[in-house]
Amino acid sequence: MDIQGLSKIQCTKYSDLDDLVIYKASALGLPLIGGTALEVLSSYYGTPGVRTRSDNDLDFISGSESTIKDFQTWCKNNIDPDKVKVDVMYVRSHDITKYQFDIHGVLVMKPQYILWSKLTRGNERDLKDIKWLMTIPELLDSDINNALDDLGVTKPEFTTLESLLR
Repeated sequence: MDIQGLSKIQCTKYSDLDDLVIYKASALGLPLIGGTALEVLSSYYGTPGVRTRSDNDLDFISGSESTIKDFQTWCKNNIDPDKVKVDVMYVRSHDITKYQFDIHGVLVMKPQYILWSKLTRGNERDLKDIKWLMTIPELLDSDINNALDDLGVTKPEFTTLESLLR
């Protein structure tokens, strides 16, 4: 896929480098997570009401230190950090590859994983994002309890989620 294919992805663009960074990360197997992922999911599922990206950053996730290093080297050589900030979270506690999927050539974490990540952090903005995530019919139709159990959601986190659904 060439970068022009990213025009199918609807998300806020802060710089002319956003698509290039997203394309490169996806090619390396680094899925989006965070505000940009929420916007892409909103477009994909046709579920309005998601907040726009909060600032000029792109957040990715990986379970591979070597892939992260390759991506960071590429960013250092190709991306002006004044135009876009790129963050990559390293996760080794579980296999993230089963929680990512491809939307028009862009890797994005599945709603179940984003829900889990928001629950574990739990700030005010995250709670709003969780409420929005719970409007995605496909998420509610999925086996969300098994996914959250697999990811290690604690009883207090389930209680938080239940209170948000009331």
